[in-house]
Amino acid sequence: TLSASSEYMESNLIFFDQEAISQEEVINRVADVLIEKDYVLPQYRESLFEREKNGGTEIIAGAALPHGSFDLVKRTSLPIWINKTPIKWGSTYASVIIFFSIAKSDLPKAKKILEELFKLLRKKENIKIIMSKSTKQALLDLLGVS
Repeated sequence: TLSASSEYMESNLIFFDQEAISQEEVINRVADVLIEKDYVLPQYRESLFEREKNGGTEIIAGAALPHGSFDLVKRTSLPIWINKTPIKWGSTYASVIIFFSIAKSDLPKAKKILEELFKLLRKKENIKIIMSKSTKQALLDLLGVS
């Protein structure tokens, strides 16, 4: 398995084999689910867009780590969006997008989680491995998500 903060990854928050056409679509679709599950307050969506405007969350290897305001997160989760083809994200293109959605109560762990995710996403080889998984279960196994 690739090292990841799997305790905060949930099968129903892994969007596998997707065909979004824009960064906005990905943010909106994930925000919809987080709001519906009551993991975040409705204003979280706007805070995600705000954060992107203030400096992108893209990682040159082909990934992105979007995040919004911690104050608006009720329950920590790390939703993952896997897009079949890379989409324009900030100044580069991304196919693996992990939302860094941390509740205030988990802020003491945030640095460690962010370091793990960055270590995972900054290597092109890891992105290739993630993208090579042909089933959602294979991806879950790879990330150690039960």
